[in-house]
Amino acid sequence: MASGVFAAWGAVVVHGSGPTMASGYNQWPPSSAGETPEAARNRRGRPRASAAASMLRTRVDGQVYSEGAYNEGGVVHGPDDVLFLARSQPPTCCRELLRFTVVRRVFAHLAAVFVLFLLACGAASHGQIRIATGQKGGTFLPLGETLARGFAADVRGDFSAIESPGSVASVEMLGRGEAELALLSNHVAGATGLMLVAPLYEETLQVVVRRAAGIAKPLDLAAKRIAVGPSGSGTESIADAVLAHFGITGDKLDRRNMPTVDAVAALEIGELDAVFIVAGMRTPAVDGLLARGDMALLSLGEPGKVGSALEGIKLDAPFFSVTAIPEHAYGAEPTMAIGTISVHALLVARADLDEDVIYAITESLYSHKVELAQQERLLSHLSERYDPALSPYPLHPGADRYYRRDEPSIVQRYLNEISLAITVGALLWSAISGLGAARRQRQRSRIETHYADTRRLVAETTDKAALREQLVLARDKALSELVDEKLDANDAYLILQDYINARIAEIDRS
Repeated sequence: MASGVFAAWGAVVVHGSGPTMASGYNQWPPSSAGETPEAARNRRGRPRASAAASMLRTRVDGQVYSEGAYNEGGVVHGPDDVLFLARSQPPTCCRELLRFTVVRRVFAHLAAVFVLFLLACGAASHGQIRIATGQKGGTFLPLGETLARGFAADVRGDFSAIESPGSVASVEMLGRGEAELALLSNHVAGATGLMLVAPLYEETLQVVVRRAAGIAKPLDLAAKRIAVGPSGSGTESIADAVLAHFGITGDKLDRRNMPTVDAVAALEIGELDAVFIVAGMRTPAVDGLLARGDMALLSLGEPGKVGSALEGIKLDAPFFSVTAIPEHAYGAEPTMAIGTISVHALLVARADLDEDVIYAITESLYSHKVELAQQERLLSHLSERYDPALSPYPLHPGADRYYRRDEPSIVQRYLNEISLAITVGALLWSAISGLGAARRQRQRSRIETHYADTRRLVAETTDKAALREQLVLARDKALSELVDEKLDANDAYLILQDYINARIAEIDRS
């Protein structure tokens, strides 16, 4: 018994006492033993087969019949297995199908390789991404380390936080290609090739003085030993702006560039009289100094007072914000609100950094706001809504795409206008279509009138000369109306013309 038949549309196999029909064949009774397909077709009549019928191979009585067997007319073995071939040259069809199968498999493999290549590209690492931060003892370095860990978990790349003397130095590092991202204060002058990723939080200037130094107001800083932060740092530029506003410059003060950690230690042992610290509110460095009891916060002006020194400082530096350190922000200190200024910490990137990378970084930053705030409390103020005037840098396209992700598309934004335009267009089209239909109806009515008038002339006019003249006039009238577009050059018009010309020809023959 045959073990099976693998065919495409074009074979009929009859098993045992009954026939089996495959794709386009009529049912036929089984043939006699040893009868060839040709003899079976001659005896019973040729079966109706689809033009596309074909067969690749068949297995009869456990034996596979090749194309060669088909060419030789393949003998049918026994009454139980009858094979009819739908095409006269199945081998050629088999070769075409086999060739198609091979090509299809090749393309399938190529497509699979291409998909794997795309997946590999999508999963590719973005390489080394360094975040320029700040110095030990400050806020930026631990914040940068927190951000680097968070970005590494969501964005494929080697993220790391690297030390920097300060914001000014970080800008230079970005320009030299020594970093890809940076934490900066927004008062640092913008540089070409840098763009904003996100504003992070507000940083407050906190001037800590030794009570024994006798510093009660900003002007008392003159001739005192003051730490203004590392050279090239954002703290230094803020301190210089504040001191310059009060006229304390040059030889009027003992100005020292020192990292925050060293400055705090020097203040504690009496080697300094004041320290400028720019950091988030309730920073540990300030907290530790005020907890000693021999230190105090210096107010730069009365907060909330119109025309105070604080407003004057802001005039000189537009990116400064007037703020106040609340009473008891550091436990027992201060005992009254301290007027000071603040700046905003920004996350910036080189403008040539890939847009998709910045989008992923921005998404990671805001998606894990709660987790980041638990590690770094300053990030609890992180918000997607911010005043663009806070940044001297333009927004990076990748970050801009993230912030605009929920904005409606152009179609959604102007949906009402588009709907109105479509409605008006549909009404105009309907009106034009209606006018066209009415015009065509009038044309049909006119041609029918012409045809009826012509038949009446033929039926009622006995004088052939007069009839011929009337027919010519009718033909010319129809042609004139065709030129004036009162008639349409359709089949009805041609029938009318043929009818008139045929009647004129009959008259001429008679």
